[in-house]
Amino acid sequence: MSLKTLFADAQVHHAIFHELLDQWSAQGWLVTYSTPLRIRMTDEARARSAPPATLRRVENRRLNSMRARMWSAMRVLRAFDLPTLCFAAEVSQGNARTFLRDLVRVGYATEIGSGMRAGWKLAKDTGPTHPIIRTIPNRAVKGLLLVELRDRNTGTQTSVRVRATRSSRKTAGAPSRRASDGGVG
Repeated sequence: MSLKTLFADAQVHHAIFHELLDQWSAQGWLVTYSTPLRIRMTDEARARSAPPATLRRVENRRLNSMRARMWSAMRVLRAFDLPTLCFAAEVSQGNARTFLRDLVRVGYATEIGSGMRAGWKLAKDTGPTHPIIRTIPNRAVKGLLLVELRDRNTGTQTSVRVRATRSSRKTAGAPSRRASDGGVG
C-alpha cells in the first residue's frame, strides 16, 4: 500500500497522519529508510489482520472533523439554510459553502429556494460517516474539474466532471481580498 493510499484511507489531517506514522514506527510496525522518506511495513505487521492500535486522541480528532459535524447536522436537520447549518455544526460559512457545493455537484444535496430564502436539503443520507470528496483540476480541458466521491457507508466511488465556477478556481499566488489580510474587497 502506498503512502498516498494510506493517507486517503485514514481521512485525517496530514499532521495527524504523520503522528500515526510516528506511533506505528515507535511500536515497530513500520520501518523508515532513505531520502526522500520511504516506509515499509514489517513482516509482523503484514501478518496482522487489523491495523495497530492508535492513540485515542487521534481517533477523536477524526470523528469530530468539520465535515463530520456538518454531515451529522445535515442528517438531523434534513432541510436547512447556511446560518442554521453553521450554528448546528459550529463551522464557518466558507467551510460550509465549500462542502455544500461539493455535495450538490455529486447529487448528495440539492438546493432549495433562492436569494434570501436559499437553502439545501440532504438528497442522499447513506449513513453516519460523511462522504469523502476530492476536486481535481482537469489538465486536459481547461475550465473542467473532476469531482471524486467515495462513500464510506456504502463502499461506492463515483466521479463527476463539472465546469469550474469562479469560486472553485484556485489561483496560485493571487492576492487575498479578505479584509483581515489587508486586501480590498
